[in-house]
Amino acid sequence: MTTLRSSRTAFALSGLLAAVAAQATTTGSGAALNVSAYEYYSSTKPTVDLMKKSSEWLTQCNPYEPGNCSGFSNGAGNWDTLEQAKLDLDENGWVKSLPAANAKDVKYRYVTTLVVPAGAPAGKYIVRYDGEGTLAYGGAGSKLAAESRAGRDVVEIPANSGSPTWVSVMSTKAGNHLRNVRMFEPGGVCGTDWIVPVADASACTGKGAFLPYENFPASQIFHPKFLADLLGFRTVRFLDWLGPMTNPSVKWADRTRYYHRTWAGSPTGTPYRAIFQLMRQVRANPWITLPPYLDDEYARRFGQFAAKQLSPDATLYLEYANEPWNFAFQTSHWMMDQALKLWTPSPGTDAYMLQANWYAKRSAEVCQIVKAEFGAAANRVKCVQNAQAANSWMTDYTLQCPVAAKTLGTSCDKRFDVVAIAPYFGDYINDPAYRATITSWYREPDGGVGKLFQELTGTDDAGKAVTPPLFGKGTEAPKGALARSAGWMAESSKVAAARGLSLVAYEGGQHLVGGGDAAYGELISKANRDPRMGKAYQRMMNDWQAAGGQTFAYYSYVGAASRYGAWGLKATQEDDKSVKWQTVLPVRDGRCWWRDCAVQP
Repeated sequence: MTTLRSSRTAFALSGLLAAVAAQATTTGSGAALNVSAYEYYSSTKPTVDLMKKSSEWLTQCNPYEPGNCSGFSNGAGNWDTLEQAKLDLDENGWVKSLPAANAKDVKYRYVTTLVVPAGAPAGKYIVRYDGEGTLAYGGAGSKLAAESRAGRDVVEIPANSGSPTWVSVMSTKAGNHLRNVRMFEPGGVCGTDWIVPVADASACTGKGAFLPYENFPASQIFHPKFLADLLGFRTVRFLDWLGPMTNPSVKWADRTRYYHRTWAGSPTGTPYRAIFQLMRQVRANPWITLPPYLDDEYARRFGQFAAKQLSPDATLYLEYANEPWNFAFQTSHWMMDQALKLWTPSPGTDAYMLQANWYAKRSAEVCQIVKAEFGAAANRVKCVQNAQAANSWMTDYTLQCPVAAKTLGTSCDKRFDVVAIAPYFGDYINDPAYRATITSWYREPDGGVGKLFQELTGTDDAGKAVTPPLFGKGTEAPKGALARSAGWMAESSKVAAARGLSLVAYEGGQHLVGGGDAAYGELISKANRDPRMGKAYQRMMNDWQAAGGQTFAYYSYVGAASRYGAWGLKATQEDDKSVKWQTVLPVRDGRCWWRDCAVQP
């Protein structure tokens, strides 16, 4: 694997990012990244075509026009008549026809997709399309008719827009329906410098001709800023692009296709082709989490596809399902149902233990199917056991899988390559047992931020050890949240090492969740912007390295803070000054830390 140094954004590529290797070192980073959710409302922009992250179609009607736009039930209304099953779509999801004005069998008359989130950069956005029909724009965006022409609309979005912008298909011509609609924000690049975005042509003096986003070649689909940020990470995990907790895919044919109109909103996730294309461009290892319900044919076809798409110098981290131990997800309950169909609980082996066996068995089966398609290069696929950081006993039990071993013919540790945990810190602080104490912090001059960091670090601002202010009031964390997480790391490392496996982090970082309390939400938002959070992340990484942990996948790339948490390293894709992002950059651009890591992908 390769990592780009600080000069990585200073060069102009002579071709597409296949030329990136010329600027790479061979040290290899130890940092990985979880990409953010692929949804229209996310402030991350993976692709220059914003339509790729647009919402699913809303079927709509106008109650002020003739028709039957009334009498709704079961949550339907004129904003969404919930008649998506009646849409006439082509193979890529574009609307081939709309109901007639006097149609009696449906209520909707046109369709709408949400494309640009509220608060997007102001300016003139370009919409390109093929076919004939009428597009309309609503929310923050409005069409500039004088600057538009057939096949190309200009849509203006004002500054500080408090509303998203949506695109509606009001009419479409049979036989030449509206399709291939693309939407681009203002900006572009100079020449072929695909990783340095610029606002307009004035920034390109002496740097090559200005190339606006709308004129990018079809092979260059990713946003320059997105590429620039990902360059240097050793591995990228695509959990939130693939949505395995809700992905219903069983057959290979169920997956989202590359040319589908949107890669967001679909329960089957983002196309694998786009993921592997991105990984080749930024020279990183893909971490793929496969859907839980897949059959063997899906696994086999994925293996065939991955063997062709994976870069020769890259490794595929393969994970079956996400957090099988976490019964907040329905998939874990489904796994338990499958286990109870095979085995009967017995003294010392309850349903939860059988569920762990079933997960280990199925995970091993899926990964072996994929590895078989790599042939002699099967070692380029790393089978991941997803484990709970706080329960190393269950991690070891799952690796033993004593019930499943009778079917597999071997313990499951022989079928896994790495153990993956999520050593978050601060997760317990939102426990209702602490709410009265935390509420009292709001009266502090800083609103309680200092008290919160004492709880996280077990020290005061001078670095002197203090008793964490929540100790003794609920969950036991006598030295603070970071020390608690460090203990999990150490115990998990012992289990992995005893089984001859590597320990990696599939997620990690702060885990401050506000729930429905707006005041606490503001507290954690302030804490995540505080320089002390950067020091907390540094300490977390020091603890991780001391425990013998290898690749660490931060969670996650971009996400604005709210009362539901502050998961993003940045609030927006442009937020390069974020404390957490600035703390992660030296890890991304630095050397890895475990033995032989520089020569391992």
